[in-house]
Amino acid sequence: AELAIKKKDSTKYGLIWVSERGDIKRFTFDELEKRGARFKEVLKNAGLLPGDRVVIMSKRVPALYFSLIGIAMAGGVIVPIFSTFGEDAIRYRIENSGAKIAIVHESLAYKFNNISNVKIIKISEEGIENEVSRASAEYERRSIDDPFLILYTSGTTGKPKGIWHSQDILTFYYISGKYHFDMHPQDIFWHTGDPAWVAGFAGVWTAWVNNIPIVSYEGRFNAEAWYSIIQELKVSLI
Repeated sequence: AELAIKKKDSTKYGLIWVSERGDIKRFTFDELEKRGARFKEVLKNAGLLPGDRVVIMSKRVPALYFSLIGIAMAGGVIVPIFSTFGEDAIRYRIENSGAKIAIVHESLAYKFNNISNVKIIKISEEGIENEVSRASAEYERRSIDDPFLILYTSGTTGKPKGIWHSQDILTFYYISGKYHFDMHPQDIFWHTGDPAWVAGFAGVWTAWVNNIPIVSYEGRFNAEAWYSIIQELKVSLI
């Protein structure tokens, strides 16, 4: 995670976010690290220890990306859950992964009303509950073989299986970006998949470890909107 966010050129954009309304916000790698550190502090204050699982369920808003960074900085294990899942699917993944904390967008918190044994921390468009104003950008040191995230299969045979990926997955993301996507410093990457899915999650970190911006669009698919984003932001990889 540190290699992904703590770049030599910290003033370069790491996230370009487009709201459902079409508003655009840009965050440098330095800003992402600072916001991630503040989210990390909230998690640690909530009792998160290195290796603990953290479920995250959110709309595509900047706070989702700050949360990913904060979990990684704290040494937690990211467990993404798609926002359309119902109560049973959510409960199963929480119990199966052993998650202690769930970061949930405020508009989705009602889905957790009947789920116990997990601490809920709400996020908004950019903020998080009990957010501190400042925090040190320190990274919990983890072994290359320690888990980084747990992604669940679709469960076509039996219940979904949690597949954990080690910290070394970031090496794969770097190689994938460099040789599969042929990323270069001037590129702007838009992976249209949601970060709750394996490809969408990989897209975020693939961009970051290769030091290029990831574009995120909050809205649903709309051909006119998508083409407008590509043109206005000069997206070079999609």
